[in-house]
Amino acid sequence: MGTPSAVPRLSSRVAFLRLLLAAAFFLVAPAANSQAVVSRLAAGLDHTCALTAAGGVQCWGSNAYGQVGDNSATDRLTPVDVAGLSSGIVAIDAGLYHTCALTAGDRVRCWGGNESGQLGDGTVINRHAPVDVVALSERVLAISAGGGSSCAIVAGGGVKCWGSGAFRCSDAGLGPPTCSRSKYTTPETVPGLQGARAIAVWGWYCALTTAGSVNCANGIDLSPEDVPGLSSGVKSVAVGSYHRCALTAAGGIKCWGSSSGGQIGDGSYGYRDSPVDVDGLTSGAIAIATGYAHTCALTAEGGVKCWGQSLYGETATESATVRTVPVDVMGLRSGIAAIEIGSYHTCAVTTGGGARCFGYNLFGQLGDGTTIPRGTPVSVAGLSGLAKANFHGLWWKSPAGAESGWGVSLAHHGEILFAVWFTYDDEGNGMWLVMPTSAKTGEATYSGVLYRTTGPPFDADPWNSARVAAGAVGTATFAFVDADNGTFTYSVGGTTQSKPITRQVFSSPVPTCVAGGTPGATPNYQDLWWRSPPGSESGWGVHITHQGDILFAAWLTYDSSGKGLWMVMPSGARVAPATYSGTLYRTTGPAFNAASWDPERVRIAPVGTATFAFSDASNGLFTYSVGGVAQAKPIVRQVFALPATVCR
Repeated sequence: MGTPSAVPRLSSRVAFLRLLLAAAFFLVAPAANSQAVVSRLAAGLDHTCALTAAGGVQCWGSNAYGQVGDNSATDRLTPVDVAGLSSGIVAIDAGLYHTCALTAGDRVRCWGGNESGQLGDGTVINRHAPVDVVALSERVLAISAGGGSSCAIVAGGGVKCWGSGAFRCSDAGLGPPTCSRSKYTTPETVPGLQGARAIAVWGWYCALTTAGSVNCANGIDLSPEDVPGLSSGVKSVAVGSYHRCALTAAGGIKCWGSSSGGQIGDGSYGYRDSPVDVDGLTSGAIAIATGYAHTCALTAEGGVKCWGQSLYGETATESATVRTVPVDVMGLRSGIAAIEIGSYHTCAVTTGGGARCFGYNLFGQLGDGTTIPRGTPVSVAGLSGLAKANFHGLWWKSPAGAESGWGVSLAHHGEILFAVWFTYDDEGNGMWLVMPTSAKTGEATYSGVLYRTTGPPFDADPWNSARVAAGAVGTATFAFVDADNGTFTYSVGGTTQSKPITRQVFSSPVPTCVAGGTPGATPNYQDLWWRSPPGSESGWGVHITHQGDILFAAWLTYDSSGKGLWMVMPSGARVAPATYSGTLYRTTGPAFNAASWDPERVRIAPVGTATFAFSDASNGLFTYSVGGVAQAKPIVRQVFALPATVCR
């Protein structure tokens, strides 16, 4: 895959071109789109909510107080619509037992537990469906909910809050002081908070000012104070049960407060009166989230790192443990757009608009239809964002470039995934395995049998398809978390391995591929191609990935002994309208089942040249010169299911 300047990044699409596919799958139709696309998440003690791209709200998890908002008190293991909030919502946030939403019309609506007045409707009555916050006439710019409180930033930068105030204690000298928490059932102005552009609430209130400073107070009743060392340059702030964190303009994270579970992230325990740097995260972070005793950060690369106490897997571990410094969340190293933390669970929004969660799950707050705690991320049912996702393209090990030298090309038509795996055999020679048909075994999950083929040498003239033989060698499963990231699991010859994969991007722009439609004025040639007329030379093919003015072509054919051989043109340049030329390479490398992949063992050698000249969006001429043999063959797109994918 990529260019041959260093270690080649060799992975492309294949055409194991057998007629047995075509007849069986021409009439496959796509599934109806019943999936919601997520734009952001909110998490409480034991419930979670999602704001969809359509402006609706769905919630799941514990519902004893009505915090799911579906007019019931029944716990929900998968997302359900919040009553009356199917559209028009622009922001959401959650407290321990309640949830609030901001409408496009500047109304704030809340539902769930209300023992401290945190719903703002003038009562302390729990609500199982949204009610309006009263006495909030100003334009609302942002909302925040946490613990037993809710807040809104109003026009002009002022802050109004409702729910729990501060602890007030009286001491008569006759024993321990008597303490109670004041309640506000309607919004009250927080004194001393002006010029706020963001606010985070739990037991503490921390506001981020337009000047980039942070001010915090323990409750509405108390005037906020400046946080030492955070007088400028802060981008966002997060408040947990007993600790607080800030994201700086430089992408660094600083935390303070209790580190009883390692949630401060500086490698130690104890209490920090003022902010300290999180170990290894002095730059490169773009978002921060806090829970009861754990913290997570989103990096600029789209990965998630977590630290702190993990009683139920909330920092992505399978057993109870404490992490005093950040560690990568396996399965969420890329492709994440946002993060959110509840008390003991963690969730992420994928770049494809899906939702994935891990941690405590007794009430179904992970949304996967179970009550099993998870130490690894699981997809939220119905919120994969993948209903119309198309996986047509060239893929390699994630993070990008982690295992240069092998890859997988995927052709995705209808609901069928045609996969070709470019790798090496036990002797290090290039080997390709093909999954020509697949079954959709789950949400964005495809499984099938892997075959290895033999056939006539690439330069045979005429080509004899009767010499092509395929033998089953194992199985493969592709499970996607979003449109650009997934996991490739295979079992071949007694070896079972699983590797995260991501799309390979080698030029710009990267096309958008969808099922159905018509080619653009300037066609994109990304697809699986074979000899024209279709089926006339079954058994070999070319997979083309087309980005910008570069064609990446993988040719699946056979050597002089009949063994599978793949050659790659990693950087075919546009030399004329609809014409691309480049060098063909052949590679050797580590065996596919190597326990540890060593890119240094990948060797690449030029073996010839290739040219692709297209007459229209679906037809062209493949001309090559290899080892003194020059041939030209007409080629056509291979369509094995409907609707066919079109890239533009």
